[in-house]
Amino acid sequence: MSARAAKAADRPAGPGSRPPALAPRALTALVVTLLGLLLLSQYPHAFRGPFVGDDYLFLEKTRLMGVPALLLPRALAFHYYRPISRELHYWVLTRTFGPRELPFHVASMLLALAAGALYFLLLRRLAGAGIAAVAAAAVFALAAWGVLLFWAAGAQDLWMLVFALGALLCVAYGRHRAAIPLFAAALLSKETAAVLPGIALAYLVAIDRLRPRAALARTAGLWAVAVAWAAFHPMLGGRLLHPIHEATLPGLHQPLDRIAVHTLLAVVNLDEWPKPVGGWGPVLGMGVVAVALLGATALAGLASAPRPTPAPRPTAPASRVAGFGAAWALLAWCPLAMPGLGWHAYYAMFGMLGAWCALAALLARRPALAIGVVVTLALLRAGRAETPSADWGSEWFQRRAANFGALTRAYLFSRYPSFPPHSRIYMAELPGGMCLVPGGEESPALRVWYRDTTLQTYFASRYRPRPAGVNAGRDYLFTYDPTLGWREDSIVVLPEHPSGEQRLAYAEFMGTLGNFGAARAQYQALVALAPQRWEFAFNLGSCLVQQGDSALAARWYQRAAALPGAPERIVRTAERMRRFLPP
Repeated sequence: MSARAAKAADRPAGPGSRPPALAPRALTALVVTLLGLLLLSQYPHAFRGPFVGDDYLFLEKTRLMGVPALLLPRALAFHYYRPISRELHYWVLTRTFGPRELPFHVASMLLALAAGALYFLLLRRLAGAGIAAVAAAAVFALAAWGVLLFWAAGAQDLWMLVFALGALLCVAYGRHRAAIPLFAAALLSKETAAVLPGIALAYLVAIDRLRPRAALARTAGLWAVAVAWAAFHPMLGGRLLHPIHEATLPGLHQPLDRIAVHTLLAVVNLDEWPKPVGGWGPVLGMGVVAVALLGATALAGLASAPRPTPAPRPTAPASRVAGFGAAWALLAWCPLAMPGLGWHAYYAMFGMLGAWCALAALLARRPALAIGVVVTLALLRAGRAETPSADWGSEWFQRRAANFGALTRAYLFSRYPSFPPHSRIYMAELPGGMCLVPGGEESPALRVWYRDTTLQTYFASRYRPRPAGVNAGRDYLFTYDPTLGWREDSIVVLPEHPSGEQRLAYAEFMGTLGNFGAARAQYQALVALAPQRWEFAFNLGSCLVQQGDSALAARWYQRAAALPGAPERIVRTAERMRRFLPP
């Protein structure tokens, strides 16, 4: 500090200035404490949630592999290479605590709190305590945090945020070499960190006022890491050695205008309109607690705004802070436009940090308005938490999936404390999106629950008879009824030389499992055995409808309607299907 600056700092504050209400360290401690209390008060159920969906894939992989193998880009879930936030995260916690959910949720809470602390420190460095506290309070009022805290796999985003914010904080303090390993760790936690060199460049140009060429020189290390990472990542340069042949799911990627609208609305918790399932009354209690904690966070920062005296590094003007925040948001939202990627609010979280940097810079000039915005966001978040949603990236959906998983686990253990080795468990009529069978293939969930590496779990539609000569293990079928809950059903096995009754029972069983190809084969045999039975012809047509062959189905419906004893409803169905007959 210069002698003039020191002398000015020692002078008594004038009428238009005020001293800080809290010292920087005390303010940081207060903000972190308030944000921690917010997490504990708003997400208490997260600590009791079971593993969901992808968690079982990661638990299975870390159980089977050691650390060196885990770090290699092999056997990757959905082709994403995230060894820090997936493999190492799950390996360390399971080796330390076993496959128990609580340590994972505690780790997620601590990571979220660390991200909040780093975000506050970064914004205080560039914009002052007032803007930093308002932005931190607004960000922690976002509904998008819910999925990251209820779902253990949300640690992927949380680790990325911690490393990325740490790297940006290093850039803000001029420690560009220290930012490089943090950026590399962010990339190895989630791919969306790839935009960080651009954000760092925007910071140096907008806040530090460097020329673009000088800013590029200072961020050269970050760009080099990004290029090297892209060269070997399995979804990018790695495709040259190991091509990926997977079709993009139709309808998964939304139009760009819809993505933009949803993303902007997510910044203010309105990407889905809050309609709490039990009304607003039950959620107001939790909302009031959030209002008190986040309001206190913003108020503490606004009350501690620095006095207008010379400083070693004066904060940037609000207009430049807002410009930097807008650039941060736009850059961080670019990955949302990638083809083949669906949209969920938490995908936009990194960009929302930039958006609230910009908005807080504008709001902090009017403290009453800033507090009002934070209060409104907190109440909206409370309503969103209890709003039914079909989006698996929402807190409500994750809680529903977690509750269903806990219900299923309790039911199975009550019926079968253990299964015979090599058993196959089939599940029918599951509600959509319950994530017990991630990816729709075979699920490791029961291997984790029962700690038996020989168990296999499938959707009932995947049922196939065991190969001849394979006698180890048993097959089980469990069906879920929304009213009555789980029940165990019998599995029908087709003998080598079946009778007509046995073929019919097997066809009906395959139909209930959704295996219409197997059911069709049996109905074809039954039609040949009993050509005068209208129900066999009709059921054969129904199987063809399920398989998408409407023209052939219409022919069998016509035949069923023409047979003796066909009910009127069968005749009407045949008439409706007549339009599919070829001319």
